[in-house]
Amino acid sequence: MKRVGCLFRALTSFSSLRRAARQAARGKRHQDSVAGFLVDVEKEIESLQQDLRQRRYQPGPYNSFEVNDPKRRAINAPAFRDRVLHHAVCGALEPVLERVAIADSFACRRGKGSHLAVARVQEFARHHRYFLKLDIARFYDSVDHQVLRRALRRLIKDADLLWLLDTIIDHSPEGLPVGKGMAIGNLTSQHFANLYLSRLDHFVKEELGVQAYARYMDDLVFFASTKDVLWQWQKQVEAFTAAELLLRLKPSATVVAPVHEGVAFLGVRIWPCLRRLAGRRKRRFFKQAWRAFLLFDEAGTEDQRVLDSFSTLFAANLVADTLRLRQSVVSAMNWPGSRQASGSNRVQRGGSWNNNARNARAANRNNNTPGNRNTNIGGRVSSSRRFARSGAFTDSSPVHRS
Repeated sequence: MKRVGCLFRALTSFSSLRRAARQAARGKRHQDSVAGFLVDVEKEIESLQQDLRQRRYQPGPYNSFEVNDPKRRAINAPAFRDRVLHHAVCGALEPVLERVAIADSFACRRGKGSHLAVARVQEFARHHRYFLKLDIARFYDSVDHQVLRRALRRLIKDADLLWLLDTIIDHSPEGLPVGKGMAIGNLTSQHFANLYLSRLDHFVKEELGVQAYARYMDDLVFFASTKDVLWQWQKQVEAFTAAELLLRLKPSATVVAPVHEGVAFLGVRIWPCLRRLAGRRKRRFFKQAWRAFLLFDEAGTEDQRVLDSFSTLFAANLVADTLRLRQSVVSAMNWPGSRQASGSNRVQRGGSWNNNARNARAANRNNNTPGNRNTNIGGRVSSSRRFARSGAFTDSSPVHRS
């Protein structure tokens, strides 16, 4: 493949950095560091431009913190000045990296994303009996800098740009071995991760000949008609990642199972004709909805923050079949235009939070019977008048058993 050059000058132009500053500031203008940069944005951009073109640029310290959503992660957020540069770098690299990406890689790419990844996995599940799910252990912390540099040099020949990319790569978070790891909070880390694993994608597609394969960052899913084929692929992938990428698979995350048991992927359990939120993601949905409800109860529906909060929450969960779940949240909060709760505080089996006569009949039909093994046994709060005291969005709520 022909290597690309002459990118650095365009990347460090004033217009490119100004556009990157707008992108980096989107939704964050209220933060002190962002507001301070934007007060005199022309001067800040000129200073950054001079540091880059004279090779004086050095990244600033990370703002390190931990999140527990959905699992415990150490986040290293760069300073806003560095985020501006990262947006400019990714804008220049994106067309180059797209040249080596396969169609079934869905993370951090225009026109892709988690919703399309789930749809693609479901499509594969409709045509195959078994699946193999793999995960890479501590992927971001295990990325080898030399392997990543070689991958970049196979695509880029611009010496100035390679110097800049090396500077970003070498700025690893504290606590990691020398020559290893990338900061999860960097936008560049996501693009570097895709490039790093693109060699694995091509190995799977071209060497192993796998047709039904999808990857979202370090989550990999394979499909085949027999388990033996999947186990053989697992051994070959494990050997390739260890020898070529200096990575290892997570043994506890390796799963070979029939598709009728459901494929757990990106917080969704996927069957050939159905998608449901996985248990942990559903609990997360209720907690986020509870926080949004508190904001709604305080500010009312005319506050744009309330509308934005609910829109984001619901849109993120459209990836699964969650219509009734979302309707229940809206009804429980007495949202304008929704059906009002009946006032009953009973908990119906298989019912919804706004149970009425029709819902009660449906609940009775769904109750356990000797011949019915697939029943709804999860209770749902029937009233919204005592919503705040009912614990509907807490871990102790009976709704979590559904």
